[in-house]
Amino acid sequence: MKKYIMFFIFIFSISYLFFNTYNISFNIPNISDIVFNNYKYKYHVTDILNIGYTAYKKKKTVKKVYSENREYLVYLYNTHDSEKYFDNAYSINPTVSVNNYIVKDYLEDKNIGVYVEESSVKDLLSVHGYKYSYSYLCSRELMENAKNKYNSLKYFVDIHRDSLDKNRTTVNVNNEEYASILFIVGLENKNYNSNLQFTNKINDLLNKEYPGISKGILKKSGRGVNGVYNQDFSPYTILIEIGGKDNTLREVIRSAMAFSKVFYEVIKDEEHI
Repeated sequence: MKKYIMFFIFIFSISYLFFNTYNISFNIPNISDIVFNNYKYKYHVTDILNIGYTAYKKKKTVKKVYSENREYLVYLYNTHDSEKYFDNAYSINPTVSVNNYIVKDYLEDKNIGVYVEESSVKDLLSVHGYKYSYSYLCSRELMENAKNKYNSLKYFVDIHRDSLDKNRTTVNVNNEEYASILFIVGLENKNYNSNLQFTNKINDLLNKEYPGISKGILKKSGRGVNGVYNQDFSPYTILIEIGGKDNTLREVIRSAMAFSKVFYEVIKDEEHI
């Protein structure tokens, strides 16, 4: 028995040195390719979603640049991170955070540094002993922590999903079903005009490229309404709802990709790149 254990350790050591020396890595497919069956190897989407919705591992050199030089430009987070999509096609129900990684993958392929918030607002509520209504206070805490750590962050995107039925959160674009998109702007903050102008640019281009995909911009204020949504944090803070509780994962991913492409074009214009 001892002989077999020593043999195993020897083989493992040689293998580790070989892969590490020649920088050999295994390519995990992009999540959108998995869902749409475009990848040559067959992976079930739940295998990927179960490890935290990580679309695929980037090369170590790319991550090293972002972490060392702190060149993150976009911050993605979910104030209501417990919101789920109930897609009957899969054995699990992914949370709204699945959108974060679709957007991240697309933007990073365009050399835009993206920081995805990994801490849970739900957990933070529990730590502080807060009610659900204090979710925006907790996400504000995470935003401030991220900005203090990475001062280069400029664009803040809070991704939600709607609670309406599927027939009210689905739209057909070019003969394909998409999860509808809705933007929310709070009127009770100092950056109202700037955020509205920025959101308008995204919304207009989105409906130009994908006619009817966006339900527009919902402006909220008054009694019983948040009215701020942390949009006082910067002039580039947006709140977006992608689909509703009953949209399929395919529909959600199509819309997340559509938003990613348009968002990149707007950022490119803002940054003059």
